[in-house]
Amino acid sequence: MNKEDNSKTKNLATLEGKLGFENKSNNIDDTALPSQRQRLLDWLRKEPITTLQARRLLNILSPAPRVHELRHKDGHNIVTNKIEDITSEGKPHRVGQYVLLSGKFDGSNKLKGDIENVKS
Repeated sequence: MNKEDNSKTKNLATLEGKLGFENKSNNIDDTALPSQRQRLLDWLRKEPITTLQARRLLNILSPAPRVHELRHKDGHNIVTNKIEDITSEGKPHRVGQYVLLSGKFDGSNKLKGDIENVKS
């Protein structure tokens, strides 16, 4: 088993342990958007997750669009905090941390942190 396979196995074990599901019902290799949204939502029901964690642990390379879909299509009340996380290269980086709150998303949730001045 090479280093990449070993890392993937560890991540899968972490994912299954956190979410309490077996790989056959929500395959981490399944990159279909509904599967990505379900993995993310399952994780958020347990605890917050950062952009880097979602990429590494859930195989979701672009978690922000999945969060947007969960908010605006499915009505989940997810807020984004800006925090500092460490990349796999050991570098600090400001990333989103996603937190699932109770209730439905009503469009009035503000992103947390100092990102109000970011231009689109």
